[in-house]
Amino acid sequence: TPFLPDFRNAILFLEDIGEEPYKIDRHLTQLKLAGILDQINGIVLGQFEDCEPKTQGPNLTLEQIIQDLTSDLDIPIVGELPYGHIDEKYTLPIGVQVYVDGENGYLEILENP
Repeated sequence: TPFLPDFRNAILFLEDIGEEPYKIDRHLTQLKLAGILDQINGIVLGQFEDCEPKTQGPNLTLEQIIQDLTSDLDIPIVGELPYGHIDEKYTLPIGVQVYVDGENGYLEILENP
């Protein structure tokens, strides 16, 4: 929609609670098809609490879904950041410069928020 923020050069933070992986797949697929994943400079994954399949049978894991939708992107991806709907979490400022190191799995805030 025309109400979306500008994602160019942004870092996308994702976390969720209580969503099944197939629903997260839908959300990420929409971002990919809208071209948003091609605009961002990195992805930081927080905690996905209680995000397991509720049904028996073949299901993709959240890790498989994220890998499938991001494998063609040339951006750093950091996972397991203590951020989201958890008791002890980082506070992440919006609008500051950060460095995302996908190889070593960390995020560094470069400005005083």
